[in-house]
Amino acid sequence: MKTIVVPKDLKAMCKLQASIEYEDKNLLNEYVFDDCIFYDLWNLHIFDRINMIANTIIDDYEEEEITDISKIKEVIEYLKGVQKKLDSPNIGFLLNIFIEANKRGTGVFFYF
Repeated sequence: MKTIVVPKDLKAMCKLQASIEYEDKNLLNEYVFDDCIFYDLWNLHIFDRINMIANTIIDDYEEEEITDISKIKEVIEYLKGVQKKLDSPNIGFLLNIFIEANKRGTGVFFYF
């Protein structure tokens, strides 16, 4: 199982980055998906392109974060474009996670 986390606000993001334990799990939105979803996105090279845009290393068995809002916006535009070209509902799933992070002004944290 893979998990992507979007903190609900900047305070929650700071705690997450500092690895502080949460008493209130309501400060985070967690999205858990199975290996089938991950490998669908992987085989479409979605993570390769996100890595290039955000200068990250999102990979199997990695922890990574994207907190630069300008990079999050670039990923959103990329995912919108690729969603029109490719037939995979999983792209929309990932796109919505990035849109949420952008709206909250926080980040996207990958725990793979």
